[in-house]
Amino acid sequence: MYVHFVRENIGAYVIVDPAGYHFNGQTLPLTGTDYYGFAGVVIYVDNDQHYSAFDLCCPKCINQVQHCTIDGYYAVCPICGEHYDLSFGYGTPSKGISKEALRKYVTSYSPPRLNIHD
Repeated sequence: MYVHFVRENIGAYVIVDPAGYHFNGQTLPLTGTDYYGFAGVVIYVDNDQHYSAFDLCCPKCINQVQHCTIDGYYAVCPICGEHYDLSFGYGTPSKGISKEALRKYVTSYSPPRLNIHD
């Protein structure tokens, strides 16, 4: 869950990992009910101004310890180089060797809370 995220900012994102919430150069701690998936989660505002949430684990490199990083509209795997397109909320591979999309989580927005679950 994340409270302070503004839907109108297309292309904005927050990363949630064991260290906390990362956005705008700051980190906020997790609460006892927050989870971060397998390799961390990116919460992204797509081109339709909807929240999308993806696990940052590359499906091609699942047994590796490095997670994808965010570069504009893409999640990029530092191991295989795959670029996953986040811009329309699908997380599909667009450049590289992967055939699978990033794992997507279900999001539901009920102001002021964004809920993310399987």
